[in-house]
Amino acid sequence: MTMSYEFERPFGTIENAQEYMRLLADAVLEAKHDLEAQTGQETTPSSSREIEALRVALFSVNKLDHHIRVILRVLNDLRTLRRLMLQERTQPVHNPPRSVPNAAESIKYPPADIGA
Repeated sequence: MTMSYEFERPFGTIENAQEYMRLLADAVLEAKHDLEAQTGQETTPSSSREIEALRVALFSVNKLDHHIRVILRVLNDLRTLRRLMLQERTQPVHNPPRSVPNAAESIKYPPADIGA
């Protein structure tokens, strides 16, 4: 009896994984702001355990935020490497820089025959 395993690929591409990680980063950032707001609201006397729990939660969210940023950089590197290996990137076109006219050249005066 042969079993066939089909693995579902939730992220078919690196770009899909990047999009998911960006959404996760947004959610973590929102949670971080909420925790920062809660730790800043120490106007009511809370137990020291509650305050310590908020600080630990904020520390953990900061660690998670850091790891997500690292993952996003790695995914970006992988995407770049894939493009280079598969030659998906087009060769950069070298366009010489255009000269920028000075202020005197850029002023347009009306023709002399107007209003004459």
